[in-house]
Amino acid sequence: MYLGIILAVGSIHLVYGMDEARLVSKLLRNYRKNNVAAAARPVNNHTDTYGNIIQDTLDVKYGMTLLELVDIDDRTDIATMQLWMQLQWEDIMLKWDYNDYGGVESVRLPIDRIWQPDITLYRGKSEIMDDHLMPVVSYDGYVTYMPQIEAQVKCDKATDPDSWFKGVITTCELKYGSWTYNGFELNITSVNAAADDDMEWDEESSSYRVNSKYDYNNIEWDADSSSYHVNNKYELVDFTAKRRVKYYPCCEEPYIDFIFAATFK
Repeated sequence: MYLGIILAVGSIHLVYGMDEARLVSKLLRNYRKNNVAAAARPVNNHTDTYGNIIQDTLDVKYGMTLLELVDIDDRTDIATMQLWMQLQWEDIMLKWDYNDYGGVESVRLPIDRIWQPDITLYRGKSEIMDDHLMPVVSYDGYVTYMPQIEAQVKCDKATDPDSWFKGVITTCELKYGSWTYNGFELNITSVNAAADDDMEWDEESSSYRVNSKYDYNNIEWDADSSSYHVNNKYELVDFTAKRRVKYYPCCEEPYIDFIFAATFK
């Protein structure tokens, strides 16, 4: 009896594993066929009132968790920090009916085989610590990618006004944004904005937008430092985030960036 149960359970796992492998193979094969080099944004097209074909905006939720201050070079004022980056977006090419694949609702795919937002650190150096980390893709096409990164940025120093012995406050800003896409192509919002936040109608874009403090232009909020590893030399005073939407005289499209500021003393 027990042997029969064991064999039955083993068969279920084997079938589930085969369904998952079949699904992964199909997703990657279709991606390679329809999105060569994974270079095109995975979005639909729509037609405006004048009959023009327009590509939809791709929404990307973005966030950063401060994990550790490795060091601040006293000579160059360059800080080395480790952070946990959170990215979420919808890929219309990665949707499936889980009933067709034995109930498989999510899979892991190699990040270099699918499209990913080109969100880059400006004025600094940032690299992913584990290139083999794979994003989780759910059956509705939502991709969640959360790599750990190490970033190096130049910091600003100032005298601490609250310190009687003239202590030093060090502020390190990490500015992240898309390297090639404008805000009409890639709308970067905070991962902290809840899905059930109030919605308001925006006349300019003729669409609903999230009425959330995390998406307002130039509004600062507390970023995530809940997993921060205490540094014996520097005390973390603050870790904040700010979303900025900028316009330039040359162009009508907006450009979006995030500034994460870590302050130490």
